[in-house]
Amino acid sequence: MKSKKRAESRTRYFVRSIAAKRGWNIAHVLKNGDFLEEQEIVDMFPDIGLGAKKPDFLVCRKSEPTMIIEAKNDFKKINQAIIEATEYADIINEAGKYKIKIAVGVAGEDDNGYQVIVKYLKDTNWFLLKSCGYELTTVPSVREAELALQADDATTTVSVPSSSEFIEAAIEISSILRSAKIEAPLRPKVIGAIITALYQGDIDFTAGNELNSINDLVEAAISESIDLDEIKKQKLKDALRMTGNDYDRLSPKIQRVVSLLKRLNIRSVLQTDTDF
Repeated sequence: MKSKKRAESRTRYFVRSIAAKRGWNIAHVLKNGDFLEEQEIVDMFPDIGLGAKKPDFLVCRKSEPTMIIEAKNDFKKINQAIIEATEYADIINEAGKYKIKIAVGVAGEDDNGYQVIVKYLKDTNWFLLKSCGYELTTVPSVREAELALQADDATTTVSVPSSSEFIEAAIEISSILRSAKIEAPLRPKVIGAIITALYQGDIDFTAGNELNSINDLVEAAISESIDLDEIKKQKLKDALRMTGNDYDRLSPKIQRVVSLLKRLNIRSVLQTDTDF
């Protein structure tokens, strides 16, 4: 039980850390912040309609309840996290005093990384919150939340991450690749392949399937390109294909690398850049 509580504590720490980087003030609302945790929620808003159970976080904007965040200590519990987040929001909404339209589920731990799902209440149904057709994969920034509420159609416009966020992710990814004994000249290829795969679809993290999944997604993405002739397509496929012992060591760490890239909303950022 103690290890479970420690893991949950780390997940909550991750939520606070990411929220702060995304522009939220994680101090208590009474201290001009945006965050309330568990019992603080009912203490601050006694008419919010929650019963004995309470979400991990209620995020406010200008002291008004805006977003629910539910955290779980296991990467595999991401669906449970987002279901519970939307259920808490529904309870609050049914009480009638406040309206919550953004729900966030976070699940994971430090070794394998964290997964985030964001949903938006459109009319009476919850939909994945998207930008440029791709779902958000990190806690929405203040601006992204504001734009979502303005659009009110389960879409937003992602903010390009700050240089500090890119630098922090780059340093951590570099450390992971070094620990997997990926030689420096091969590291750009690894990141290029993973980002291309993410742009195309979802990577299969089943143990032993990671590399094949990335290679298949990369090949599909290149095959669908209309800007390259067949010779260049084949050269690019060969250049990005990850096979052999050099990459087998990386397989257990790919989920962690993907988690870091998803914090940057990499799909939506790439699509936004493509639109210019």
